[in-house]
Amino acid sequence: MALSALSGQGHFFRRNMTADLTSSGAPRAGIPWSIFQQGGGTGAAYTWAEDALREIGAPLTPGNEQFIYDWETSEGGGGWYNPLNQGPDPSNPSLTSTGSQYGGGAANYVSYAAGFQGFRDYLAMPDYSDIDQDLKANDPTTARTDLINSDWAASHYDWGASFSDAPLPGKKSALQGTAGVTDTAQTTSVISGLEGLSSLTTDLTSADFWERAALVVFGAALIIVGIIILALPSAIKGAQTVGSVSRSATALGNALPGGGSGGPTEEEKEDRNRRLELAERNAAVGETKAKTQQMREERLSLGRPHKSTPEHDAGNEPNPHPVHS
Repeated sequence: MALSALSGQGHFFRRNMTADLTSSGAPRAGIPWSIFQQGGGTGAAYTWAEDALREIGAPLTPGNEQFIYDWETSEGGGGWYNPLNQGPDPSNPSLTSTGSQYGGGAANYVSYAAGFQGFRDYLAMPDYSDIDQDLKANDPTTARTDLINSDWAASHYDWGASFSDAPLPGKKSALQGTAGVTDTAQTTSVISGLEGLSSLTTDLTSADFWERAALVVFGAALIIVGIIILALPSAIKGAQTVGSVSRSATALGNALPGGGSGGPTEEEKEDRNRRLELAERNAAVGETKAKTQQMREERLSLGRPHKSTPEHDAGNEPNPHPVHS
């Protein structure tokens, strides 16, 4: 393992991290660490990428170096001497001073050398061996895809959307962006959805599909007709009741003085006047008849027989006060 490039910056690390160490020199738990800050910056991260590739025996090509550097950038910070935030090394617990931190891996390693050994041991695990083989085959693009699809990060780096594509310091990026990186399971899901759509399109062109659709429509029509038939008698009865009430209200309005919405017409006024005149004449005739009857009764009471005449018998008294000799 070559650590010569980092050893030249050892004074920087010691000067900036002393306050975060315990009295025994171990990193303090719960205090995050980042190679881009406490570790020395982008140059130190570039150097760490080269040494990490040497650790696993992978070639130092621009693409491999770019992938490791982007991996460091995407992790940001967490465990000490642990730019990729792997957890404790199960095969060698002495490499770390803490367990997992910050809701994930991010164990504190006791030194840079311990961190590199932990990185090598993790890539040898079955879950991450594909990444190891990809880097040794100088295939950083596939290595990136395998990392994103693995459980290294619970978020899967938003399936590549949040995975860094920042170039190495002073260089152009040697890898294409992550826009084309897609989870295999998501791809399979999309393909299955397209196959389902294709199947639906096929069904739409089949006679059997349209026969079933016609039966469904016909059944729905029968249900609607049945509902109408059941509701029709009640609707008719309700309409008849409303009509009866309306007619009664109209008749009552016409019976009231000035009945109707517009008041009496001229013809109605004339008819009313004629009826009043006829009633007055009848009253006058009745009064005359009453007086004649009274006079008749007075004569009978005085013993003065009244000679009957045809006019008298007819109820017409030509002279109500006759002179007798």
